[in-house]
Amino acid sequence: MANEGQRMNLSCLLSLLQEMPAYRQLVEEMSTVKGEHKAIILDAAKPYLIAALYEELNLPIMVVTGQPETARKLHEQLRAWCSPSAELHRLPELDFLPYESSPLSAVSYQMVERLRALATLTLYEESGKPPLIVTSALAVMSKTIPHRDFAAACHILKPGMAAEPLELLRRWQGMGYEVEDVVEVPGQMGKRGGIIDVFPPCSQLPVRIEFFGNQIESMRYFDPENQRSTSPVSSLIVTPAREFVSVVDSCAVAAGSVLDYLGGDALLVLDDSKGIELVVTRLSEEAQELRAAKMERGELPEDFPSPYLTWEELESQMKVKHRLALETWDAARGYGQAWPFVSAQSYGSQLERFLTIAKQMVEQRRRVVVVSHQANRLAELLQKEDIHTSPSSQIEQIPPSGSITVLQGSLDGGWLLDDRLSIITDVELFGFVKQPRAARKRPIPHQWFLPQLAPGDYVVHVDHGIARFHGLARMSSDGMEREYLVLEYAG
Repeated sequence: MANEGQRMNLSCLLSLLQEMPAYRQLVEEMSTVKGEHKAIILDAAKPYLIAALYEELNLPIMVVTGQPETARKLHEQLRAWCSPSAELHRLPELDFLPYESSPLSAVSYQMVERLRALATLTLYEESGKPPLIVTSALAVMSKTIPHRDFAAACHILKPGMAAEPLELLRRWQGMGYEVEDVVEVPGQMGKRGGIIDVFPPCSQLPVRIEFFGNQIESMRYFDPENQRSTSPVSSLIVTPAREFVSVVDSCAVAAGSVLDYLGGDALLVLDDSKGIELVVTRLSEEAQELRAAKMERGELPEDFPSPYLTWEELESQMKVKHRLALETWDAARGYGQAWPFVSAQSYGSQLERFLTIAKQMVEQRRRVVVVSHQANRLAELLQKEDIHTSPSSQIEQIPPSGSITVLQGSLDGGWLLDDRLSIITDVELFGFVKQPRAARKRPIPHQWFLPQLAPGDYVVHVDHGIARFHGLARMSSDGMEREYLVLEYAG
């Protein structure tokens, strides 16, 4: 019986594509000729091709889609096709509007994911694992901290190193870290006597650093929920905790480009180049209209910089990158099918017809992989047709020809790769695909709910009871500036 809680992995099937002449020709061309290369391929097969290239080329790859939702779905599909050890990240869109007064002290979930992706691109040579980054046109056109500034701010701490605790805290505050009594989420730091807690965005867990004078005595991970120390840390990389390096009239300002984080050996994959251009052009026009309106109302200075790159600026940066343009096959527009993928047959919930064709595919020595949230039930039905298969969520080796493998999981669509591989999903079987559950988020820091409070609102303090909220105030203590709530109590 398939384990529904185990994540599906299909990476062992990548070699079936990697041995094909069309794939080998593309890799050869990309290895010898710089510039842009093109591949016309079914949408449902794009994750398969991208994962195969990532595994073989061993280079940083950034995939840019036109729409944020497309990037989210592609990232989810790549999690199934890439090896569990892959450095797969999503660089999401910023979660606030251009020219708004952004709470720079707050590190949101989207900001953490962006910083983690940027850190992975910056530091991959040290880790030895090139990253695969999935992002959208909106995320790429949004300006960020310049790569040279990001790289210069990164530093490594190890036990035995000389480091002055207060100097470290001041340095980290300049990198965007917030001082908190309890460190729970990325972007926070705290000090208690000779102990400093810090949670870099590039780390999965916060780290507790113990000092003996001005020397690091030990470092250990700790659980952000119960604050208990766990395993020792031999080396810690501290990276910036925010993207914005300056503020103009209470608005966030950045000057760098995400594409600057791609080195000369990296591959830029453009999923629907025309769609990306249309999105960037439209959003740039809307941002310029908003900027002009705010200037007219006196809400922005005349020379306030745009938070977005224009299409012309973005295109000029793309042209100097090694890139692959993925285009969707469209017979109506006269395109040829450059890759031997064809759409899988649809069954429209007619399982009897599927079972009949399944028997025919086995007799034809086809290699079939069925990916479904109904894996256990489908396996039972196939068993009754004398097609022996055991549902699972993993494939350890390439299935033999003339077999049907049933996997518990989800893909956005199926396809046939000549006689090598047939993928059938819930889309073909039932006409829909079950959406994955939302990922578990980290604990919520106080900055995320403070924007919901307005001066004059009543609040309940866990120790002191009902009070009136008057806003926030910054105060200095031991040379460190912190943010405090101003509460008024009766009497």
